[in-house]
Amino acid sequence: MTRMIEKEAVIVCEKIVDNYRPKTEVCVKLTADKGDNEALQKMFDMVKQAKKQEATLLAYLHLSEWLKKGNPKPVTKDALIARAGSSLTIINAMKAKGIFQLYKREVNRFHIDDNIEVKLNSLSQPQQEALTDIRNQMKEKNVVLLHGAEIIAIAFEKLLEQVVHSHFISHASTYC
Repeated sequence: MTRMIEKEAVIVCEKIVDNYRPKTEVCVKLTADKGDNEALQKMFDMVKQAKKQEATLLAYLHLSEWLKKGNPKPVTKDALIARAGSSLTIINAMKAKGIFQLYKREVNRFHIDDNIEVKLNSLSQPQQEALTDIRNQMKEKNVVLLHGAEIIAIAFEKLLEQVVHSHFISHASTYC
């Protein structure tokens, strides 16, 4: 095969196709602005004869934490249906009445918890000595020559972290 490619008897063509599509979910939100109690009262008046729609509206207010301070939380269509024991038909009827709006929201496929703290292992004695040597040399000059295995990546990473942090703190007024 390689001979045929070299003689240009065969042409190799590669194409990279990006088939990634972001994951989306359908969310529901009220058409009324938060704090507009008159509009909310009108919505309840519109659904007072339809108990399932009223239950769906109450479920939305609960899931979105509408009555709490701050912006309402996004409520997915599926979560609302499950919580209220309603159906898509009921949500669409409320959308037709002007109570709900449906919109798509992009969802991260990777569940990353920002509150997780990763604790790095403490430095070994040789790493600590190397870090101390580098700090002492950095006080004299801005350039430090590192020799092969004498410094381990963890010690260097900690040093970089400290240098960047101290540089940012000392020059914070320049950045602002």
